[in-house]
Amino acid sequence: MQRSEYIQGDYPQSLKDAVEVAGRKARLSQALVANALTSSPPTFVVMHEERYVYSSHEHSTVGVFTTIEAANAKVMAFFKEEHPDVVEEGNFFKGDENADLGQVTWKIDSLDALSLEYIDGGDCDFFKVHIKKQVLQN
Repeated sequence: MQRSEYIQGDYPQSLKDAVEVAGRKARLSQALVANALTSSPPTFVVMHEERYVYSSHEHSTVGVFTTIEAANAKVMAFFKEEHPDVVEEGNFFKGDENADLGQVTWKIDSLDALSLEYIDGGDCDFFKVHIKKQVLQN
């Protein structure tokens, strides 16, 4: 998979690099697990979470993917599609940094899965696009 196929938008270079490294790590670990698996391989579900201060809390499934690389790419593409006004290079902060309202926090977890979240500066509504790992039982 070429970088341009899955790293898109005005994301900061540090985020693009981290997602690319996470994809390589995941590919290696998935290959090792695939050789040892006797059950179904995992799937990666991209979720969009919205919490509105004055109304509801909503979850929706964005897509289901067989690789973490494809799921990470969908997180980035969907976040840019749904929240284009906050996707600017200087508006992203790694999860352990302090982000202000209206700025995006990004994290890569132990599964090498990307999550992007932000709290709207106006109403303090919360938005998150993240990945959950699922293993289907036979």
